[in-house]
Amino acid sequence: MTAIRGAITVDDNNRGEILASAKTLLMELIKSNALQIRSIISIIFTATRDLDQAYPAAAARELGITEAGLMCVQEMYVEGSLPKCLRVMILADTDAPQNAARHIYLREAVRLRPEYSRFFAVAIDGPAGVGKGTLAKRLAEALNFTYVDTGAMYRAAAYHCMNAGVSPDDVNRVETVLSDMDI
Repeated sequence: MTAIRGAITVDDNNRGEILASAKTLLMELIKSNALQIRSIISIIFTATRDLDQAYPAAAARELGITEAGLMCVQEMYVEGSLPKCLRVMILADTDAPQNAARHIYLREAVRLRPEYSRFFAVAIDGPAGVGKGTLAKRLAEALNFTYVDTGAMYRAAAYHCMNAGVSPDDVNRVETVLSDMDI
C-alpha cells in the first residue's frame, strides 16, 4: 500500500475550473507514480472553503476511477492559508515502498511543499566518456525522475538550424526556427 499526496490551486471558483484542476492533478499523480486505475483503493479530496461549486471526485469518475472509494471534505480553515486549493491523498495497492511515492504539488500549491516541486532538476557534469549518461539514466530510473539528455537536445537544435540554413550567430532567426521545432 502506498499513500500519495498532492495539491493544486484553482483559478476560479466554478465547476469547470475545479474539475479541470482536479483532473490535471490526478493525471499527473497517476503518471508520475505509474499507477494503474484498478490499483487505486481510495482518494480523499479536500477543498478550501472558497471552492464550493463542484465535488472534485466528479473529475476522478470522469477519468474512469469508478471502483475506488472517493470522498470530498472541506479543508480545515487556517487563517492566512493558501486560497482556492485542492488537496488529494490517494491510497493505492502497489508494490512500491512508501518512500518511492512521487507527491505532486502544482501551480501555487508548490509553496506548500516546495521539496516536491515537479521542476526539481539534477545536472551531472564532467568530461566525455566517464559515464555521466549511464549514471543519469540509472538515477532517473531509481528515483522515478524524467531523464533529459540536454546534450542530445543541443545537438538536435544545432542540426535543425543547419538544415534550415540559419547561422548560430543570428539569434532572432535561431529563435524563430527553434520555436517550430518539436523535440
